[in-house]
Amino acid sequence: MAEDHLKNLPLDQVAGWYRRLADAWSASMPDLHPPLAGAFLRAWVDNRNPKAAIQFDAPPHLRTSSAVLDTLQFHREVFLTIRKARIGGSEKWAGLLPRIQGAAGFTKWDMKTELPLEYESLCDIAPNVLSIAKIQRLGSSGDRDLLGSLRGFQLKSRAVAFATQVVGNVVTIQFRNWTCSASDRYDWNYDEHFTVVNPDYQSQALGAVRPQDQTLTVYHSNAKRLEDAAKAAPFDVILRPWPVAEPRIVGPATIDTTRRL
Repeated sequence: MAEDHLKNLPLDQVAGWYRRLADAWSASMPDLHPPLAGAFLRAWVDNRNPKAAIQFDAPPHLRTSSAVLDTLQFHREVFLTIRKARIGGSEKWAGLLPRIQGAAGFTKWDMKTELPLEYESLCDIAPNVLSIAKIQRLGSSGDRDLLGSLRGFQLKSRAVAFATQVVGNVVTIQFRNWTCSASDRYDWNYDEHFTVVNPDYQSQALGAVRPQDQTLTVYHSNAKRLEDAAKAAPFDVILRPWPVAEPRIVGPATIDTTRRL
């Protein structure tokens, strides 16, 4: 096991190293506007309130991520009652069709007015070890940034559905005002560690940590040391809502109103 080079350093020096790591992460991805991993790490080391909810704008590489779009596709299929919603550890039908049919537990929808819809589910950038390794080896800078910042998070859709045409048993559905937001908890598993490019490599600055090492293995027990000393704190991540315009998500669809659930 690699040596823990931060373990015996003064806490202020450890906090300073994390801040430099945050700056280095942001500087290493100039094509992203902005990268999230560095921003989240900087917010953590500057935070003192574990109940804080810190808001960020959703950058383009998050909005267009294949994992995000696939999750939004799932939300669309829940709204259209093509796939079951995952609620409280179980799956059940939701969305438009139970409302059109006036199923038990749903208010019947007459299809003459607009119907607000809302659904939230997990979006996982890398759901297994193989996908993590693939992103680390072959992923874009956007993929690697999302892996290092959010990875698994809650994605929420809000949309308004309305019926544009009813022909026999088939109704055509349109969506408008589809927006998406995300939330997560930025914290650490104190039993884990990761290896990163050392921001102090070849530095001559006073207080530089292991400037002879290009990479450094960082044990998250050091994050706990900072948090216990009130020199950093976990926080809730809030990604502000953004509009969804992807045609495969917001495009029209048809529903057979007589389909049995």
